[in-house]
Amino acid sequence: MRTITHPPTLPFVNIPALRFHNACSILVQDNLASGRSWVRTLAGHKVRIQMQSKKAPRYHGNLHCLVMIMKQESPASIYKGLAFPALTTSSLNALVFGAYGPCIRRLDSSKLSHHFLAGSAAGLVQSPLCCVVELSKIRVQMQGVGEKTDTSSVRVYRGSISAVLKIFRSEGLAGCSKGLILVTARDVPGFGVYFASYAGLCNVLGKTPSEDLSFMPLMVAGGLSGVLSWGSVYALDVVKTRFQADGIGGNRKYSNYSDVVREIYTQNGMRGFFAGLSVTLIRAFPANAALFGAATLTHRLLGSQF
Repeated sequence: MRTITHPPTLPFVNIPALRFHNACSILVQDNLASGRSWVRTLAGHKVRIQMQSKKAPRYHGNLHCLVMIMKQESPASIYKGLAFPALTTSSLNALVFGAYGPCIRRLDSSKLSHHFLAGSAAGLVQSPLCCVVELSKIRVQMQGVGEKTDTSSVRVYRGSISAVLKIFRSEGLAGCSKGLILVTARDVPGFGVYFASYAGLCNVLGKTPSEDLSFMPLMVAGGLSGVLSWGSVYALDVVKTRFQADGIGGNRKYSNYSDVVREIYTQNGMRGFFAGLSVTLIRAFPANAALFGAATLTHRLLGSQF
């Protein structure tokens, strides 16, 4: 594992990791960065791509999927499932930053392997809430498919918040935690890669050991770390999405994770585990660049006041 000889000043290290006592600054940063949820939900058609079979596809690519959703459902349908993710984005960011900060303080921040360990701990802490958020979002995004032309398509949930309440009432905590093992298996290494790659990229882009990076290189490092993180765990996300979507309207076809893996491979081969990867990587760069950019800008504008 490569060692950072002279670690640069990083937003994820300094804000809030090494300056975690500043609760007000963190709250402002998280809310500025919460615009990620709009990007993530707007790209919700990725779920439709992940769910379809190559042998009988409903959509012939990401753009076609987006157009058909607006045509066969409504323009507002591309925002399906926005409410709960938007409400919880700040909480998820706070959990991630809050777990990463104390961990990296107790480790050696000059080593990439320690950034990976601290990031993995952060991924573990936020997994339970993330599981509920993604479950509700996926359930809402997968209902009413082609409802203008398909009379058999029905809506079970009014929205993502309604989905959480209905799942809890009918299935309890076990229903709300459906797919938690896969979410954890994805996010523990995923966040490890996320933080380690960001630290490494900042070190590569830094001009001198003591010089803070300018705003644009930090955004580039943040965007690339998001791309690397998603690319490293995407196959698990596909399996998780199918497993969580199973059961809409009471119809279940998977009894365990191996059933999902088997079906994906039978229908689409190995390529099925990477369906929708392109749009995910495209959205990952601006979403994560915005997150790091918002955190850095807020710290520089308000750091002296908090």
